[in-house]
Amino acid sequence: MRCHNTMSSPRFLIKSQYRYSKMLLLVAVLLANSVKAWQIAAKVTTLRHNSKLHFTSPFGGDEQEKEAMIGRYMEEKGMSKEEAETEYKAFKTNPYYSLEKGEEYYAGLGYNSLLDGVVGEAEKEGRGDEVKERIEKFKRESKLKAYGVIGFFAVSFLVLKNIYEKDPSFFGK
Repeated sequence: MRCHNTMSSPRFLIKSQYRYSKMLLLVAVLLANSVKAWQIAAKVTTLRHNSKLHFTSPFGGDEQEKEAMIGRYMEEKGMSKEEAETEYKAFKTNPYYSLEKGEEYYAGLGYNSLLDGVVGEAEKEGRGDEVKERIEKFKRESKLKAYGVIGFFAVSFLVLKNIYEKDPSFFGK
């Protein structure tokens, strides 16, 4: 008499693969729901031209947009066209451009770091507690997101490891 409850039986393998597939699906759904919290880093802007939808790359951009940005920069900062183009190029190629500029600005005011400068200037305006609270909230949420990503990959690894241990042929030959 043959027993179908052994680990090597096809029925058991199908059930265990189905169970792990459901578990992976659950993890995928949880990940999909948390994508909103991750705020995708690559920014794609949409422009409306002649009732058509155009997408511009965050790395290249539209030539008109570039010229408009350089023109605004020349007006705001009182720079020459060459200086404004250099600043624009640095802005487009360096992902930390804004942070570096903020560090320079607050270092010029005598602060040790960007966050110290932001809090110090906010305290001068009477809203230091509000800014400190926002910074703490940002740090908490960032830690939570990081732990969520680490947890997702750890659980995924463990699930796949268990599937592989039960049936290595599940991943192909």
